[in-house]
Amino acid sequence: MIKRLSLKNQFILTFASVIFLSLISTICSLVLLYYFLSVYNEKSVQPANYYEKKVPSIEKFVELKGEKILEVSFQKNLEKVIPMEGITYQVINLRGNKIYGTLDDQLIENNKSIYEKVNRSDQKGKVITKYLPILDKNRMEGVLAVRYVLASSIDYYIKIHISYNIINSFFIFNTLLIRICETFWERIK
Repeated sequence: MIKRLSLKNQFILTFASVIFLSLISTICSLVLLYYFLSVYNEKSVQPANYYEKKVPSIEKFVELKGEKILEVSFQKNLEKVIPMEGITYQVINLRGNKIYGTLDDQLIENNKSIYEKVNRSDQKGKVITKYLPILDKNRMEGVLAVRYVLASSIDYYIKIHISYNIINSFFIFNTLLIRICETFWERIK
């Protein structure tokens, strides 16, 4: 059918088909964006400092319970206060040894550095580690280290899916363009 058309009409038809396919892909992208926004509404998206806001309540719990936190049997009680999906933690004694927790890193080298880190935060990129003192009668017995990331809960999802969709769209567009050009070139011959 396209062979019967003049070169001018073939070019117009090819151009119109590219515009039409672009419009269809734009509509599909908007539908997917609407779906994405409806699934991930603002209730499921946490702000970047969401876990940082949880630290004061953990700190109050540590002040209230004191030395009990150093007991391994108290782990389940502590994990009720710490949001486990976004904060990892480690309970450390005065010698710098891990007693229990979800963090595996060696956070404190010796008992000297434990006093330097108390009531401070370490930051490596977006990862924050805060050191909370475990006190008993105003005497330090250990440290609770809590680690969280300063990033919204949707950041990772967006980075992965948007980059995937951009790459995917690029290949689809190039494939369609090559196929249309091949068809057009065959008709010209």
